[in-house]
Amino acid sequence: METDTRGRYHFIWSHALISDDAYENLAGNCSEPCVSRNSDIGMVNPLDIYGPMCGVPSAFQRAYDPCEMEYLRAYLNMPHVQNAINANKTKLPYTWEICRFQNWSSPTTMFPIYKDLIASNLKILLYSGDTDTVVPVTSTRYSLYAMGLKVLKPWIPWNGEVDEVAGYQVVYEGLTFATVRGAGHSIPRMQSARAFALLKRLLIMK
Repeated sequence: METDTRGRYHFIWSHALISDDAYENLAGNCSEPCVSRNSDIGMVNPLDIYGPMCGVPSAFQRAYDPCEMEYLRAYLNMPHVQNAINANKTKLPYTWEICRFQNWSSPTTMFPIYKDLIASNLKILLYSGDTDTVVPVTSTRYSLYAMGLKVLKPWIPWNGEVDEVAGYQVVYEGLTFATVRGAGHSIPRMQSARAFALLKRLLIMK
């Protein structure tokens, strides 16, 4: 099983979103769509498992509005807005969506691209939120392991502006991987202070 899918199954199981039986079924003989259809998960925001869902009453409180993407979708599908920004001049027969994977041609793996970037001696920071099921931290860690990079500085916590753990990081030969604690899919939106602290760490990274 490829690293993204294996990491996604591992994440939802290790965060107690599915049962052991469901995990064994997913890992053994179920294809990708089974994750979203699995009845064990229930009404959980896949972009932030500890955050609220748009339109669903919740005791969870976050600093962002979970309906922001719905507002954006509605706004950018208004004809006068599209006309003002010179969009959809060809009158496509479908609406604009945040992530519409229609007729996309993408590589099956990013490994060769990362290897080329590393060979260019660029300063690379790879980061993940730890509450995201769409691109989960476990998938990233499986992928990094598969790349076989040498560890230069082992896994340690890093702090943000306050004396509190903001995430964890490990330095590999060629790139640094960091997690952002309490962040989901859109880290700057969900944990803006920690995202800014992480950016500053990148700028001073040697």
